[in-house]
Amino acid sequence: MRSLLVLLALAGTAHADQWVTPSKVTLTSPSNTWSAEITPSKDPTLGAQATLGPVGGPRKTITLQDKWMPVSSVLFDDGTLLTLDHWHQLGFGKVAQLYERDGTVRWSKTLVELVGQQLVDLADHSVSSIWWRKMPLEWSLAKDGKSGFVTLFDENQLQLSLKDGSSSIVAVSKLPDDPLRQLNRAR
Repeated sequence: MRSLLVLLALAGTAHADQWVTPSKVTLTSPSNTWSAEITPSKDPTLGAQATLGPVGGPRKTITLQDKWMPVSSVLFDDGTLLTLDHWHQLGFGKVAQLYERDGTVRWSKTLVELVGQQLVDLADHSVSSIWWRKMPLEWSLAKDGKSGFVTLFDENQLQLSLKDGSSSIVAVSKLPDDPLRQLNRAR
């Protein structure tokens, strides 16, 4: 009985995340018309830098609102850049931001604004992160090109509008015959 209590106590304690040092990331848009290089910040009070432009054309460097580095980024054919999460703090603060190609922020959302408090509460939490989505990022652009899908921790999807950041949860009705995915969904 005592060993069961110890096991339950250990299971309930928060664990620390281990983050490697961020490094430069190179992105290309789906049609290979735009490219971007995202460079981590050397100082957390400054933002990461993104240098982007048309392939073979003039490039512009913008400062991102992500302190060290975004965890994940997606570059689109119109030169807009979506960043998800902050290095060392997955799930906290403004977790999704869409930047215009000139560096202005079109919209910025917190995790609660995207998925709601109930889903945030159900996601695994560590000392510094809320593991709300699949890692690495599972992203797909909708057929109309106006929204995209992020696979959540429970295998459902977050549909995210690129115009204004509005979102909705899309329940996954069929899962691949993959035991790990089925276990995630069963949670």
